[in-house]
Amino acid sequence: MKIEKHRKRQIITSFDTNRDKRLKLNSLFQHLSEIAWEHAKILGVGFEDFHSTNRFWVLNSISVEVNKMPVWQDEVELVTWPSGLLKLFFTREFEVLDKDGEILVKASSTWLIVDRKSMRPIIPRDYDYLEKYALEKTSLTGPVKIEMLSSFDKVAEIRSEYTDIDMHQHVNNSVFIRWIENSISCEVLKDSYYFGIQFIKEMKVDKIADVLLDKNSNKFEIKNSDNKTHVRAIFKV
Repeated sequence: MKIEKHRKRQIITSFDTNRDKRLKLNSLFQHLSEIAWEHAKILGVGFEDFHSTNRFWVLNSISVEVNKMPVWQDEVELVTWPSGLLKLFFTREFEVLDKDGEILVKASSTWLIVDRKSMRPIIPRDYDYLEKYALEKTSLTGPVKIEMLSSFDKVAEIRSEYTDIDMHQHVNNSVFIRWIENSISCEVLKDSYYFGIQFIKEMKVDKIADVLLDKNSNKFEIKNSDNKTHVRAIFKV
């Protein structure tokens, strides 16, 4: 089976964009997640393929370099491909191209396969055949690791609600990004930037957590009332 990069044309809709008509960061993540699922299904390791064995994919981290965010009504091409194994992690790359083929956004992600009963990662050797599908790595390839914040300000308190929960019965990854995005200056989000996020602990419905920010390092942490961290993120201009 010859593996090619998976490509999808996408029109940026009004509900994808912010008040400046730019694609929202959390909307970008939704599109990247969707094309990743599509490609996993093509490769025989999609949601339906894992369902019978009580296994599922978990996004561990993703790093994104934004050169220029597309805007409302732009037609872009989303591109994704698997790039190999790093210890327990399966790596996957992304690009968002404009109509002329210019790279607007590039991203790299790390994923785990998790057993639904034990909630523990599956040893990659069970799926090491996926390495034959691996294409090139990028400068971003590898897990995002962010240290615990040593000093911070509380910038928001959030509660997980019904519409934040996905089919895995926890807060969707893009929702965490939306909560953080709402704590970043909209002026900064107009320009090119880097964003990295590490997903640590799932969050269920009707739970309260704080969004914390270290203003010196532009690092974020979302932590619950039990002092458990759900995600850590970093933002650089």
